[in-house]
Amino acid sequence: LLEFLESVEVTPILVATKIDKLPASKRKLAVAALRRELDRPLVGYSSVTGDGRDALWKRIMSVSSIDHSEMASPS
Repeated sequence: LLEFLESVEVTPILVATKIDKLPASKRKLAVAALRRELDRPLVGYSSVTGDGRDALWKRIMSVSSIDHSEMASPS
């Protein structure tokens, strides 16, 4: 699926969800290991704690074709 998306010039955003299930001391290591394994950018995210929210929004904005100057940051 990733290769197909790239072949049609769609940039996929990979998100490792539920990172709050891991101890805080292991989160960065786990996300880094997934990045290495997949050899692609990946964002760790938790909807419970909000960890990774800013990084995910930055990634979304960086791959979108929307004019960001007129958009407010999400609350």
